[in-house]
Amino acid sequence: MKQLTNTALALLAICMLNSCDRDIVDETPGNTDLGNFASVKVYNASPSTLRNFFYVDGNALNTATLAFNSSYPAPTGTYGALLAPGSHTFLVKDTLTAATQPPLTFTGNLVAGKNYTIYLYDTVNAMKQTIVETPLPAASDTAPKVRLAHFAFLKGVNAPAIDVFSKNKNANIFTNVPYGQVTNFINYTSGISDSLIVREAGSTTNNLDTAVFTPTVKRAYTLIFGQRYMTNGAGGATLPRTLTVTTNY
Repeated sequence: MKQLTNTALALLAICMLNSCDRDIVDETPGNTDLGNFASVKVYNASPSTLRNFFYVDGNALNTATLAFNSSYPAPTGTYGALLAPGSHTFLVKDTLTAATQPPLTFTGNLVAGKNYTIYLYDTVNAMKQTIVETPLPAASDTAPKVRLAHFAFLKGVNAPAIDVFSKNKNANIFTNVPYGQVTNFINYTSGISDSLIVREAGSTTNNLDTAVFTPTVKRAYTLIFGQRYMTNGAGGATLPRTLTVTTNY
C-alpha cells in the first residue's frame, strides 16, 4: 500500500510539473517584427579620425570608438542598428576635450523596413556625411551586387569625377561619379576574379588605383575610393588614394 501511495505521489508530481510547463509565458520584451524598424550602419571613411562616437537623438550608439576605415556595428558585413522610423538627429564627434575635429550634426528621415548606410568622409577638419539606402535583395536573387563610393578628397576643391574600368568586361562599370557620391548597386558575376581600375573620368590611361574583386553569391559590396586624391601633396605618402572593397552583407 505504501509503495502504491509513493507511486501515486510521483505521478501527481509529474503531472503538476507538466502543467506548470504549459502555463509558462515568456514575457521577455523583444522585437518580433523587424519590419517596423529601420536599420542603420555607419562607415567612417574620413582619414585621420580616431575617436568618433555616433549619437542618435542625443544617445550614444557605439561603446567603442569609430576609427578611420571601421564601421558600426562591426564588422562591415553585419546588419545595422535598429531605429524607429521617422526623423532623427545624428551627431558624430571626437570625445577628446582637446580634439580639433568639429562635431558633425545632421538629420535623416528613415523609413520602416529599409536599410541605410551613413558614410563619413573628407578630412578630420571638415568631415562630411551622406546617407544612402542599402537595399536587401529578394531571397531568390543570388547575383552579387556592387556599387561605388567616391570619397578621395582634394584640398581646397572637390576631386575630379572618376570611372571604374573592369578588365574582364573591357569596359567601364561606373562612369563619371563625382566626389561625395555613392552609386546604385549593379549585378556582378560571382566566383570570377576581376581587376577593377579607377581612372579620372573620361581617361583611358590615367590609372589612379586597382583592386582585385572576387564577388560571392548573395553578397553586396561597396567599392570605396578614398584617402588623398593627390599623391604628391602633404600626407599623400601616408594616406595614398586607394580603392577598397567593403562588404555590406
